Amino acid sequence: MTDTTIQVAKTILAQLGGGQRLNVMIGARDVLALPSGGVQFTHMRGIRGANKLCIELDQNDTYTVQFWKIRGLDCTKLSEVSGVYADSLARVVEWGTGLALHL
Repeated sequence: MTDTTIQVAKTILAQLGGGQRLNVMIGARDVLALPSGGVQFTHMRGIRGANKLCIELDQNDTYTVQFWKIRGLDCTKLSEVSGVYADSLARVVEWGTGLALHL
């Protein structure tokens, strides 16, 4: 893991309101920096059924957001949104999980 990948993960968390806000608002836990440049974490299952989220930085400085449902050994990708700009990231996460990041 390089300093760059860790910084990308920290930047993504900051764009979502910070790690503590994510913990309080959606129950985020098990936060991991991805070697490809991104972050993944587990959260409370939202109304859409997703309980794991992966956000990766793309070459064109946008994000790809994947929503997963993991139960035991079953792992199902529920949806994927590509081309997400930083200012839309929180709205996409709220849409995909059905959980609010802001009051």
